[in-house]
Amino acid sequence: MDRRNIAILLTVGIMLIAGYCMMKKGYSWQEKYHHQTNDPFDTKVIFRMLHQYFEGTNFTELEYKIAFDLPTLAEKSNYIFIGNNMYADSSDIQTLLRYVALGNTAFISANHIPYQFNQVVGCNIIKDDISLDKIILNFYHDDLHSAEDWECHARGKYVLTFKKWTHFFENPACNEDDSGLLKLGYLNNPDLYNFIRINHGEGSFYFHTTPLMFSNLHLLKAGNERYAENVFSHLESGDIYWDSASKKPRTKNPFDQAGDGTGGAKPPAPTNPLQYVLVQEAMAWAWYLLLSMGLLYLFFYTNRKQRIIPVTEKNENLSLEFITTLGKLHYVNNNHLQLAKEKIKLFKLFIRERYHLSFKVADEDFFATLAMRSEIDIETLRKTFFFARNVESAHSLTDKTLMELHRAFEDFYRNCK
Repeated sequence: MDRRNIAILLTVGIMLIAGYCMMKKGYSWQEKYHHQTNDPFDTKVIFRMLHQYFEGTNFTELEYKIAFDLPTLAEKSNYIFIGNNMYADSSDIQTLLRYVALGNTAFISANHIPYQFNQVVGCNIIKDDISLDKIILNFYHDDLHSAEDWECHARGKYVLTFKKWTHFFENPACNEDDSGLLKLGYLNNPDLYNFIRINHGEGSFYFHTTPLMFSNLHLLKAGNERYAENVFSHLESGDIYWDSASKKPRTKNPFDQAGDGTGGAKPPAPTNPLQYVLVQEAMAWAWYLLLSMGLLYLFFYTNRKQRIIPVTEKNENLSLEFITTLGKLHYVNNNHLQLAKEKIKLFKLFIRERYHLSFKVADEDFFATLAMRSEIDIETLRKTFFFARNVESAHSLTDKTLMELHRAFEDFYRNCK
């Protein structure tokens, strides 16, 4: 690989690294609801707020699985889940049902609530959604109702975006008194309730369909913390179990509804294989890496291949070398007259090509014109020309005379214009 290709490869590598660093530097605007990070739609603020919500109680994070980590004891404690989807299998759901039946409280705020909870009250909890860029929230109860609604909006990095907001609505098959269902809060208008309580055994389930309201971005807005306080005022004073485990898809299909995998949540299924690949972080990086390698291959190896072009020698001007060799030959052979005649021919050729004058008619007009064009003194020109004629008519020539002729010509070449 030559230096040019190496330089291009290094440049591409530096650009990819710089792009990766720039992407990692900014905030993520995905609804991940992680409590460890400061991204806008994470839950670090509410996590810290609930950590010290009840004095003298414990705060425990469930990191592995509800069925293994959540104690099913009648201890008047609280289970809390806030996330986009709740990935819980049948064993998790059954554990949570036993936990609440013993007199504990479960609060679940998710865009997609597990369908298995439909059977908690003996009939389906009907859910629907509306597509808007923002909504307003409030409570039914007079003690919690606010004269000014709370606003919740979906947005990207720069602008508001449309989002499907989930809510409940009336199910004719359900009797509110028999099911123990109580409407607590609504969005946009009182007919679209998003916050309900359902009694189960000795305890209660609280379902909330707007987890975005508990994100860092919304809780840091002045006045929104009062909405969170009103929601969590329904909790029993006791220990809190924060569920982080159910936010992560398990090994089985996250869109399975059978209750034996991670199918507690039912988000929209991918419409094509590429969409499924891109929502999985590891698979998405593998896909981007494959594309990058393919582009590099096309860039470096699809050029037209040809044999190596041979290196050619640089052209050199050998005229001066030839003349020098020829002059030395004449000088060594002591043929001064022949060498002088050659120099006179070159001198005449120079006069004819440069000043367009013929040497055959060397009269006063010739000398006057040549003196004017070359800016050489006319007397010097006469001496040089007569000296050259005498040399041409001579039968032999000494070293001294040859040198004088050479100096006369050199003076002319050096001073003429």
